[in-house]
Amino acid sequence: MKKVKIGMIGTGDMGQVHLRALAALDNSAQIIALYDPSEERLKVAENLLPYQVVTCNSLHDLLKNKDIEAVFVCSPNDIHYEQAIAAMEHGKHLFLEKPLATNMDQVCEIVAMAKKKNLILQVGLVYRYSAMFRRIAELVTNEVIGQPRMVWCHEFRVPYPVGRDREWRYSQSRTAGTLVEKTCHHFDLFNWILSDEPIRVFASGGCDVIRTGGPIEPGVPGEPYKYEGRCDVLDNAWVVIEYAGGARANLGLCMFADNRELPFGVLGTKGWIEAFVNAQKLKYCVYSNGKIFEETFSDRIVGRNQYMGHPGGQAQVVEFLDCVRERKDSFCNGDVALRSMAVSFAAEESVKIGCYVSVDIDSHLRRVGTLHR
Repeated sequence: MKKVKIGMIGTGDMGQVHLRALAALDNSAQIIALYDPSEERLKVAENLLPYQVVTCNSLHDLLKNKDIEAVFVCSPNDIHYEQAIAAMEHGKHLFLEKPLATNMDQVCEIVAMAKKKNLILQVGLVYRYSAMFRRIAELVTNEVIGQPRMVWCHEFRVPYPVGRDREWRYSQSRTAGTLVEKTCHHFDLFNWILSDEPIRVFASGGCDVIRTGGPIEPGVPGEPYKYEGRCDVLDNAWVVIEYAGGARANLGLCMFADNRELPFGVLGTKGWIEAFVNAQKLKYCVYSNGKIFEETFSDRIVGRNQYMGHPGGQAQVVEFLDCVRERKDSFCNGDVALRSMAVSFAAEESVKIGCYVSVDIDSHLRRVGTLHR
């Protein structure tokens, strides 16, 4: 198997997750170079790899390396756009961590450039590669529960960790908001499972608990959680999404809860599905017989006993490598991610103005088409 030669841009939390996945897939990938402005993070990243790599002092130094075929962009949200565009200008296939960018104009430009240059663009909406969510999609597609009419998810979790330059997640200007940074995952799941276009969004939320200048609790054991910087992102919200075919989705977000099971459900005309993401278990019921079926999943493919990120974390890397080798489109390409972004930005806007916000996917796709030409 031909090894895909990789450059890694950003070696923080997500960059290190992808490095572990790539190192475990050393028969199909070779990491050539790393770039990060932090020497400390670069050293940590180097130690994750079983072989030597080049460490670069600038983004340009990495991108001018002609051996590199594809790059992973795992930097903070507010520099995704400039780094993604620069990578594609150098002809590199692109794995871009979510969200694509911090506004829809930039999202459209990134998607358009990938099309124009005929490059692979895959976005890190990782749950699309989870065995459990693929099973949910199969059950829905096969109409085991009839037509899906309601989909829901409760993302109730601990706050973001701080330290090691991770405080940017508490900045609205750097993230575009929690409903962009965090819950774009879940909006993508709603779009996928319903196989329909979102048309309008209503959201209500606030920053009520994680306040500026105080400790952030509860936290991840072993992580530093004393944060005295400025916090201006939502720490709780409810979001309702309406779809063209009449289905509805609901997201509950809480960033100051203890870690919960992250439940996800689908209510159909003939039955229901309920999944528990952290436990990797689902159950479903068909109304006509009342029997409840239960299934358990694992997303491990190959590799060492290391953390590979959310469920589907290693599978998404495997697919990206396959897409680059075979020059085939990704299951989570730019058009897919654009739809999630459109809902995310509409939800943030709805919180600000206190009313429904329309989502016009066609207008965004037309803009991509115009930029593509």
